[in-house]
Amino acid sequence: MPHPIRAIATLRLCILAAVSWFAPGTGLAQAQAAPTPELQALGAAMTIDPGVTCLDSEELAEHVSTWLGTDRVSAPLAIEVHGSPYFARTVWFRIRRGDVTVAERRFEPAPARCAALHAAVGLAIALAIKASVLDSLIGAQTHGDAQTSRPFRIGIEAIGGVAVVPGASFGFGLGLQYALTARFAARLMGLTLLGPNGDFQQDQGRFKTWLSVGRLDVCSRLVDLRFLDISACVGIAAGGLYATGEAFPMSRRALTAYVAMANALELDVALGAHWSLSLAIDVLVPLRRTSFVVRDQTGAVIAVNDLAGAGALIAIGPAYHF
Repeated sequence: MPHPIRAIATLRLCILAAVSWFAPGTGLAQAQAAPTPELQALGAAMTIDPGVTCLDSEELAEHVSTWLGTDRVSAPLAIEVHGSPYFARTVWFRIRRGDVTVAERRFEPAPARCAALHAAVGLAIALAIKASVLDSLIGAQTHGDAQTSRPFRIGIEAIGGVAVVPGASFGFGLGLQYALTARFAARLMGLTLLGPNGDFQQDQGRFKTWLSVGRLDVCSRLVDLRFLDISACVGIAAGGLYATGEAFPMSRRALTAYVAMANALELDVALGAHWSLSLAIDVLVPLRRTSFVVRDQTGAVIAVNDLAGAGALIAIGPAYHF
């Protein structure tokens, strides 16, 4: 029957190897391609105090470089590996960048076989180095903390529209967004549009259109960089469509309900700790047919302008995060 502690150590090593296989392997390559401090040999960055363990400097450095795919790391990194002076199966390491500790790990009990010990510790060091490089490249941890500490966003936008109401339109919107998780957010927004140039074919007169709606969206963050977020949103917009006729012997006013599916692609560019610039492209798809008509004195329809099957909005404006 296999020794239970040895079996646990072997299982731990297999899990670590699987994590390394599926973990993003591009982080180190990106770090080498990006502007970084000068590089140093991995052996020069490592200091090893084996204690009473069987740790060997050259063998451990070889395992780390194999998992990393390189034998060089950035100069600020320092890797300290310590074996217990009393117990042959107790090992711990610490990785520092300057005066800051970026990773620390303890093995107790460590694998009994020397080959397994070097493989397990080498893999853990390589994973810790990869994680620290990725965090320094994209500021993932800092950005995630900012999203958690400032979950609300309020913004005001200037809006231009095409085919949302007959003719071109313009207006403004005001929205409040709350981050439900690091990836998903809910947004409540109100917007008002004016279409001043609705008309009919054959010069049958003109009309103005006002559209006021509230919309509720659920947004998913597609790209989450340090200074740029790109999100896709889907929701429902509902409100009122108000039209007034012009240049008719008898002009009338009409108010009708407006309901549409709302879809958006939004870019949020960070301007500071609390401010950003939002740029969004929206597509509104009405869920009911709406027509603007001209009737003669007998009530017969002589001209029709149907609301388009889909309309587009472009919105830009500042947002405050808190």
